[in-house]
Amino acid sequence: MKYIIDNINNYNENDLKNIYQKINKKKQEKINKYANDIDKKRSIIGEYLLMELLKNENIDYNKLEFIYNENGKPYTNEIYFNISHKDEYVTACISNKEIGIDIETIKDINMNTLNMFASNNEKKQIKNNIDFYILYTLKEAYIKMKGLSLSNIKNIEFDITNLSCSDNNVDIKVIKENDYIISIIEKK
Repeated sequence: MKYIIDNINNYNENDLKNIYQKINKKKQEKINKYANDIDKKRSIIGEYLLMELLKNENIDYNKLEFIYNENGKPYTNEIYFNISHKDEYVTACISNKEIGIDIETIKDINMNTLNMFASNNEKKQIKNNIDFYILYTLKEAYIKMKGLSLSNIKNIEFDITNLSCSDNNVDIKVIKENDYIISIIEKK
């Protein structure tokens, strides 16, 4: 498992134009559909971070064929990857095993949201907003690793104290970066 985190404000318009030119044509088309410029910027930086991770593994981004599952998760036949972004941060990860990553801003807890994704056992573990976002990002990263839709979010249960889950076939990593929580789930 390898991952990278960066701030979109580290890139100027010229950087973005240069990176955009290197992005796979299908992904350029997807980026072009975004109405919001900040979403375009996050997507461009996400692709750049993926390119950098792949380059470090001697994999040529432009030679990869990106395939999408029924829920829109992109994958390749050579390596597993995932990208996430929130506010000004973008993060990407790669692995030779299935992998998912999620990043969220630590802010006030929304109890309605907690009720939508957490089991009763998980709710008992939430003592503060950091616990909330650890659980939330773990669930999101797991769903992304599996390529499932959000309707499956309650089908997996986590113990945030021991960083374990009901699927014993995964490794878990949680990172606190400034006011953000990043969770990575990788198949064993």
